[in-house]
Amino acid sequence: MKSGGTNKHAIYDRIWSNKIKAGLGFDRVQTMITGSAPISPEVLQFLRACFANDFFQGYGLTESYAVGTVQLFGDYTAGNCGAITPTMEFCLMDVPEMDYRSTDKPYPRGEILLRGTTRFREYYKSPEQTAGAIDSEGWFHTGDVGSFDNLGRLSIIDRVKNILKLAQGEYVAPEKIENVYLANLNIFAMAYCHGDSQQSFLVGVFGVNPDTFAPYASKILNKEIAATDLAAIKAACREKAVVKAVLKDMDKVAKRRKLTGFERIRNVTLDVEPFSVDNELLTPTLKLKRPQTAKKFRPEIDAMYAESNAESPINAKI
Repeated sequence: MKSGGTNKHAIYDRIWSNKIKAGLGFDRVQTMITGSAPISPEVLQFLRACFANDFFQGYGLTESYAVGTVQLFGDYTAGNCGAITPTMEFCLMDVPEMDYRSTDKPYPRGEILLRGTTRFREYYKSPEQTAGAIDSEGWFHTGDVGSFDNLGRLSIIDRVKNILKLAQGEYVAPEKIENVYLANLNIFAMAYCHGDSQQSFLVGVFGVNPDTFAPYASKILNKEIAATDLAAIKAACREKAVVKAVLKDMDKVAKRRKLTGFERIRNVTLDVEPFSVDNELLTPTLKLKRPQTAKKFRPEIDAMYAESNAESPINAKI
């Protein structure tokens, strides 16, 4: 696909792809479209090779009658949702508090607004919800943040609302989960819950409270750690035994507070003060800047996912 611009092969289709399609009852299927939640580029390309048909990714909502964009025939790229359908108009609105703007380079970014003949008229018997979703010019505010490339193809990159969508389509409210852990484990002072759209579980970055974390870590490591010794506390945060104990206690909290499986944080990075106004991860009113936090901790996030996926194949990317 990368070199020849096609997912069809004269030899491999006969000895492999055709057998796979027949075994699944898809031998007469010519076109497939994936949506609902983002699909991993690696998985999309693998499925294209398996089925040797036109397998596209699209974007849409219930409010847009399912389809808003879809990849064009002959487009075998991955990581984008294709071009706008003829019945729809799209607009990107600046989201300055998240550093997304229509003037961004190399491609414009912003909240996706849409309108057109296939846009819904209203929410059933809910005029207030309708008024909050559709503005005076008829634009429906999706809450998704997107970017259009130089070929007019849409990529979904974030959410305006603090709602995460995991690989199997589950929606997660990170602030709710953060508050559960902060309220039930006094070793934590700060929390950031993260969920990649191509992963089926959550990870987190947590700031510890030195006064309570020092005796906690001392007991686990069998050595005295003073609450005033920030260097020793930082070192304890990186100890495997400490992280394992923290995750065990977090799991107890999750069960007690009846969090669902996909709401439970599976891996953590610990630090003394990971977020602050000085490092520009907190606003002056001490609200967490989520996009900036995700960007700063991307290496740690990737490492946590890699570690968890290696230990538990069931959690692998979808």
